[in-house]
Amino acid sequence: MFYCEAGARADGSAGASGWIGDVELVDLNGHVVGLNIARSGRIECFAIPSITLVDLLRKVDTGKFSRPELEDLRKEVKNAETLLERVRKDAERLKSQLKEAEGN
Repeated sequence: MFYCEAGARADGSAGASGWIGDVELVDLNGHVVGLNIARSGRIECFAIPSITLVDLLRKVDTGKFSRPELEDLRKEVKNAETLLERVRKDAERLKSQLKEAEGN
């Protein structure tokens, strides 16, 4: 169960009254489990889980960010290059077989 209140912060200090963005999301034991990033209406808020934030901060420290869509594209390019190399080898083998069959 999570507690989310506009203007409340995990350290007990008051945040901006009525604003739910950029406010810690804490469990009943006071542990920060996420960060509210948006509010929808009066009772819904959207949060980024702590584990995601920790991972992001580690990447900020190292300067290495990944973009999953680019990783997928890189894999597709590599697969296409591998396939193209196989096709080239097959074409060379077939050309060689054709020359032998023609007696050249």
